[in-house]
Amino acid sequence: MRGGFGGIISFKVKGGQSSVEKLLRSLKLIKPTPSFGGPESLITYPIVSASSAIPEEHREALGIDDSLLRLSVGLEDVEDIINDLDNALQNT
Repeated sequence: MRGGFGGIISFKVKGGQSSVEKLLRSLKLIKPTPSFGGPESLITYPIVSASSAIPEEHREALGIDDSLLRLSVGLEDVEDIINDLDNALQNT
């Protein structure tokens, strides 16, 4: 992790909650989870987990909405991770 970059990224999915839920169901390698903490690639949906207790107006100010996902990149082969995300995104 040279250059100050971490292994967690955030991104938004067009289509909001229904598209996010479809993407989460389509993942094969990356595991949906309420929190991070393992060596495998994990993905969280903040509005139903860690950020659910934050008032909506504060979430909005922080850019946390129903399209936001957070991905913790694990130790799997990078091409396997990319392929899993690509396949899931094509199903949304």
